[in-house]
Amino acid sequence: MPVKRLNPYLTFDGKAEEAIALYRHTLGAHTESFLRFGEMAGANVPAEYRARVAHAELRIGENLLMLNDAAPGRQLPAEGNMSVYVEFDGELELETRFEALAAGGRIDMPLQQTSWAERFGILTDRLGVRWMFHCSKQP
Repeated sequence: MPVKRLNPYLTFDGKAEEAIALYRHTLGAHTESFLRFGEMAGANVPAEYRARVAHAELRIGENLLMLNDAAPGRQLPAEGNMSVYVEFDGELELETRFEALAAGGRIDMPLQQTSWAERFGILTDRLGVRWMFHCSKQP
């Protein structure tokens, strides 16, 4: 049986709600599902975790980005080895979204033409998530 779907899942240390707001504002994401730890049936979590995000799903174009806050006792590295790859049909949309998401973060590779793309760039957003932006060369 082939893989049905592959979705990135980002985990934050208390910053998931901020990430949702950031991605809604900069990438046009729409929240499809949202659950706090305190809303989970039978969940016995410390009081300081009840308002944290247990699971959320954001629709960005035809794609689904899932995210949450780390469960109690889970340690997270500051940055990992994962990037979210975002592909655009047009350069203007790519540039607008890239600049918006880079605000407060850092640009690791400025947008530029490459041998494989009309425009390509890499940034790390203000929450430590690495993003790769790509717009294919037009035939």
